Amino acid sequence: MGLHWEKLFGQTDAFGIKLAFADDPLPDNNVSKDLDASWGYFAIYVQGKNLTLSRDSSREYMEAVHWYLLPLFEWLVEQWDPLFHEERFPLIPKGSFGIELLKNALDIESGEDNGAASDIRSGWWERHALISCREGGILPNIVFRRFGESLEISWDNTTYPLPGSERNFVESRGVAQIPVKDAAEVLYQALGEAIRFLKREYGPLPGFNSLEKGYNSLTKPERLYDRYTWLGALGLNGRRDRLKSFLKDKRLGKAGLSRIDVFLGFHDLLKKEQRSLIAWQTVPSLLFRCLRPDFKPEDVINIRLAAHRYHDSGPRKEPLFQLARYEPCQYTQHTQPWRQGYELALTAREFLQLDSNDPIDDMEAMLKKLGIDVGGLDISDQEIRALSFAGPDFKPAVFINTKSRFSGFRWAKKMDLAHELCHLLFDQEKGRPSSIISGPWAPETLEQRANAFAAMFLIPEPSLSKLLGPPGSKQVSTKDVRCIMEKFGTGALTTTWHLRNLGWLSDIDHDWVLSDLVSGRTM
Repeated sequence: MGLHWEKLFGQTDAFGIKLAFADDPLPDNNVSKDLDASWGYFAIYVQGKNLTLSRDSSREYMEAVHWYLLPLFEWLVEQWDPLFHEERFPLIPKGSFGIELLKNALDIESGEDNGAASDIRSGWWERHALISCREGGILPNIVFRRFGESLEISWDNTTYPLPGSERNFVESRGVAQIPVKDAAEVLYQALGEAIRFLKREYGPLPGFNSLEKGYNSLTKPERLYDRYTWLGALGLNGRRDRLKSFLKDKRLGKAGLSRIDVFLGFHDLLKKEQRSLIAWQTVPSLLFRCLRPDFKPEDVINIRLAAHRYHDSGPRKEPLFQLARYEPCQYTQHTQPWRQGYELALTAREFLQLDSNDPIDDMEAMLKKLGIDVGGLDISDQEIRALSFAGPDFKPAVFINTKSRFSGFRWAKKMDLAHELCHLLFDQEKGRPSSIISGPWAPETLEQRANAFAAMFLIPEPSLSKLLGPPGSKQVSTKDVRCIMEKFGTGALTTTWHLRNLGWLSDIDHDWVLSDLVSGRTM
């Protein structure tokens, strides 16, 4: 096989892609000239793993995928904006990372008819799954999606059949995160050099001209409109059209928020980011990614106006910003976010100088000492518990949803404030905002971590050891659990779930104790 061109872009120990063009070993006269000229191979490297490494039944290894590369290039250019900006899965999220979300979506019971749900799922697959551009080739099952300010890359070849081939990919299952800017720059450079080589060698063929036109548009400032639409999960189901329709609201006009670029918080970037490949998150885009698909305009307006009141470009002097540090959410098939949440809670109690045995009587007062304002906000979606935001241009604030079905319970507010404190302390990357609406449409891993943080922050493990002895040393009764709830001011579900995770309650005992607590029995 004659090799015409080969180059590695990026780094194999971080993120890299190797591209090559070569003679087609089995020329096909039925394919177009531009497709035929793009025959070659590619390899994808993520944190030292070669995701395209495969072997056959005789254990012969192949480093790269050999196929026509034009469909891959076209897919990257056409799906660039959602690939690098759409984090939110369009159906109720059940899973921690992209490929898991897609796999689990096959079993989702949606309120929509099956045809509509299938179309939504297929659309997300086409935008994020590498195999959607295979066009007859044998490609690894990899999903790319935005996650915060990272590009999440997940793969699962354990159940992926390779039609007509005995070859299997070596990297069976995994997930990794890399800085989104680094990944975009690597792929942009690779695409540019590959396009220039093809046009130089084969001339202005139609496929190459179209590809080059799309490639050149990637750095146009007006692309920011689409990119922030994807960041805010507004690119689906007519949500963007709905957003435009209620931007005419008089309250938004009075606040100067009636333009979509101002409403989504990227108006300043239109001047600064003249040749940007990706868009950075803003407080509004982070908030809106957590809203249900059939959101009510009144909710969006109330949320945006609340954030607007805390917009302040002055230097941040709140104590929160002296303590906050970014901690990437740890999740793989072997690690769980709740374990990290526990560790971060004990760390937070330490640097806030809280005694490991003392309960926290007033969470609201604690947040205010950190410079975090606490208030209430009417949001019609009762599944939303609270929202929070902070950043270089935003004073930190937490809002409890006054219409949540838990809003009347004191223990629920305490839990919600501790939950939001986790987001404010550990979700904010340096120089970037942190913002979330805590509910079923928020990123599941961040919510799992914040829930665990809140439980351990309010009921620290050392205090449980002092009250109950080591896990397994005694049978924990409903009365014991009720005493813990009263001492620490926590609810039944949080307390029993926490005791089960730490080993004081077995699964069976947990269910019995929770049933007793809910029914009012004490044993």
